[in-house]
Amino acid sequence: AGLVVLDSENGDILAAAGAGTGRADRANWAEVRDFDRMNPARGPLRLPALQHDGGARRSPGSTFKIVSALGLELAARNDARLDALLGGVPLDQLNATARARGFDFATTAATYPATAHGARITNYREQGVEGRAQAGRLGLAQALTYSLNTWFAWAGELSDATLFGRGDGGVPDAQALDAGALDESRPILAAARRLGFEQPVQLDGGLLPPGFAWRQYDALQATPSHVDPIRSRHELRQMSIGLRMQTTPLQMAMAAGAIGQGATVTPRLLVALDGLEAAPPAPRGLAVRLDRVRAGMKGVIDAGTAAGAFRCAGCAPLRAGLFGKTGTAPVTDNEATVWFTGWLEPGTLPGQARRLAFAVFVSRSEGTGGDHAAPVAAALLATLAGQRPERRTEGKTAMLIGQ
Repeated sequence: AGLVVLDSENGDILAAAGAGTGRADRANWAEVRDFDRMNPARGPLRLPALQHDGGARRSPGSTFKIVSALGLELAARNDARLDALLGGVPLDQLNATARARGFDFATTAATYPATAHGARITNYREQGVEGRAQAGRLGLAQALTYSLNTWFAWAGELSDATLFGRGDGGVPDAQALDAGALDESRPILAAARRLGFEQPVQLDGGLLPPGFAWRQYDALQATPSHVDPIRSRHELRQMSIGLRMQTTPLQMAMAAGAIGQGATVTPRLLVALDGLEAAPPAPRGLAVRLDRVRAGMKGVIDAGTAAGAFRCAGCAPLRAGLFGKTGTAPVTDNEATVWFTGWLEPGTLPGQARRLAFAVFVSRSEGTGGDHAAPVAAALLATLAGQRPERRTEGKTAMLIGQ
């Protein structure tokens, strides 16, 4: 398990916590050190909030749909039909659009493809999506609010230029020879890279010298988030719903914070060193439409997959300024890694001057992100809401590594 809270404006990591990596203290230090040298990915010195071992247990599940949503908005800038679909269209029109272009998508179906045999994407509790329409229309906001897997899998295909806008054929297994070479054709991957996936994440605030000899799993270096290569349409659909990739709470907090800010977030743990202050943040605007993504994330709190978690005692003051997204990444038939990420608008907490982004994951869960991860975030935020402002760390870096 792990969580991160960061300041979306300046990137300060205000809190980072982890559990499940084993005990490390003075009594067993020599043993821990030797184990870490032999198997660093599984050593108790790893920081689950910031680092991952590349395994299947670190897929973000549907929290990645906020990244997919940005990718869809990127593609929609040059595709009027996709833009209309994101805005919401009547169910009959949605189904007709899919049929006309050869896609086996239906709003009544619990799977995508709807009728074909073989690998398919399935909605939670094997339900269709038609019941999630608002005023007879279904679009990006509703798909995010209710985490509609089949809609995202289909929309991801629509946005991907390697498929040529058709339901079969294309070159889904196209591979990039250079970093970013597929960004124009695969906008979801482009959005992920824009938010920090596949990029080094150094937390020194530019204070360490340019030639510093970074080593894997340094405490001031987060593990880069990674998307596995895509070699089929089904793997492309899986990417759209947050499978076949590895990430950290830090990266997902960066993604949520960027949507709240409208610009990228560069995290840091060091704010000063030897009398020098960290470099000021240099955010890059996302340059896409964000209102539909934000509306979907607001809906998650108000009526969607995290609504139950934020009906807790002490949560009432939070709900108006809270945006979020749940995620559930199956690992076995009975076990999943579950997530929750989002942000809190300035002023939601007493004395809170800046937007706060956060992410939580819990591994080996038998529930969903709404069952087990969102309640962790709710408990943390409700505790902060009940504290006096002077008791909270505001605009300063606090590192909490717990068992």
